[in-house]
Amino acid sequence: MKWVFYVVVFVYMFYRAVYGAKVKEINSLSIDPIEYDKDGDYFHPGTVKTIACKYTNKNQQVEWLDPSGKPVSHVKTSRIFAQKHLSQMLHGDRIPSLLLAFTDTWVEDSGEYECRSGDLSEKISICVIDPLSFVDTPTEQDVDEGRSITLTCEARGRPEPRLVWTRNGEIITDDYNSTKYRVMTKFNNQGFQGLLTVMSAEADDAGIYACEAIQVHKDLEDCSVTKSWNITLLVNYAPVFVDGNETILFAKHNESVEFECQASAYPVPTYRWFYELQEQTLLNYPPEKVVLSDDNTKSKVTIVANALTFGVKYVCEAKNSYGEASKTFSVLKLEKPRKPIEVSFQNATDSQIDLMVDWSTEIQFPIDEVEIQYLKVDGKKKMPRESDWKKAKMTSYLVLNMDKGTATVSVSPLMPDTDYWIRLRAVNDLGFAPWSTPVFGSTAAEDEEEKTSEKILDDDDDDEDDDSETTKGAVDEPRTDSMFYGIFFAGGILVIAFACMVVMRLV
Repeated sequence: MKWVFYVVVFVYMFYRAVYGAKVKEINSLSIDPIEYDKDGDYFHPGTVKTIACKYTNKNQQVEWLDPSGKPVSHVKTSRIFAQKHLSQMLHGDRIPSLLLAFTDTWVEDSGEYECRSGDLSEKISICVIDPLSFVDTPTEQDVDEGRSITLTCEARGRPEPRLVWTRNGEIITDDYNSTKYRVMTKFNNQGFQGLLTVMSAEADDAGIYACEAIQVHKDLEDCSVTKSWNITLLVNYAPVFVDGNETILFAKHNESVEFECQASAYPVPTYRWFYELQEQTLLNYPPEKVVLSDDNTKSKVTIVANALTFGVKYVCEAKNSYGEASKTFSVLKLEKPRKPIEVSFQNATDSQIDLMVDWSTEIQFPIDEVEIQYLKVDGKKKMPRESDWKKAKMTSYLVLNMDKGTATVSVSPLMPDTDYWIRLRAVNDLGFAPWSTPVFGSTAAEDEEEKTSEKILDDDDDDEDDDSETTKGAVDEPRTDSMFYGIFFAGGILVIAFACMVVMRLV
């Protein structure tokens, strides 16, 4: 019987050696990535290109399908055809591939191509674009203030470009500002033309308008080209001094003072300077003493503040072909601020009191800030003595807006529902003004809803503290129990181990 066993083993080993060594053939597909031109992720029309679909089994049936799903012809005379090929690998092996060959690419060739073998399939997108170019599109247009103008932009390419107007990064549509812009698109023999009408042009409408042309394949979102063309709109208007037509500066004796004259206008205006010899009599200021900026938009005059120049009016005239405007400059002697004529209570909240401070209609000194002292009234409403102000609290307030010598000054933070005596004084580079006459004011009572909400918050904090203490106790109790049982268990193990050692010694 042994020889039968040996025969069976021999036959099995022989079968394994002959048939078992054959590895089941595995089919696979892979498409080489596409390398586009440097211009972008697309081919130009007329490009010659081949794309390889590699497969591992020579017996595989492989075919290319065009974007419409039809098999690509193997006839080499076709503009697009498929051809079998052996590709050389880096390690020397040659693997079969099916080439998709384009002898002359067209824009219509764009789409998704499929390499298919049975149930296996690999796809690749091909983009062919005739990139757009702008034609007959100006870089600059101008219009007189108050009139309307139409900006034109024309682009040519395939696919046909879509035109979008933008300004300062925002897309302009009819709905964007229907009273200011009107957007239209028309088609002529050269391509699409975009029209943007700016109605009743103003100075603020001047600037750069971008015409953005976009080419996108209808089935491939990534197959696109976008280019932009900037058109500068110039609005012609007469000079205007945006910061007002009068400037008063303050200076110390023998200090240099610079008058800078800049008007908003287009075309850029020319400047002339005059000075007032006496009332209603102006003389030309020497041109050689006038400094003009490099871009001709600013004109400067420098004088020395002294008895001859204090109070003298210097007039800057800006003029272009659309009109003229003038601005008056003068310098006054810097003086210490004076005591205000009147300080009156204006308004109050639960933490702030607003005062109306009046110096005069013809204020002759600058005010940088206001220092404020305030005293809490305890007991009788009696005006405090000078010695009482040593206990007062001090704060300051920057005076930003003053109208004809009058300004609003705010005192804060204050206690709610409290009476105060308040006095103040102005401050500038030369020193302090005398303290004003104290004024009485009261803050408003605190809102009941705010009190209630604050009380609720305090109660919530207390509850959280109580909860944390309770939680801490609850956690500590189980922790103590766990520690006890752990020690008990460890002791039991030691006792059992000791007993085992004793038994072993006895045996």
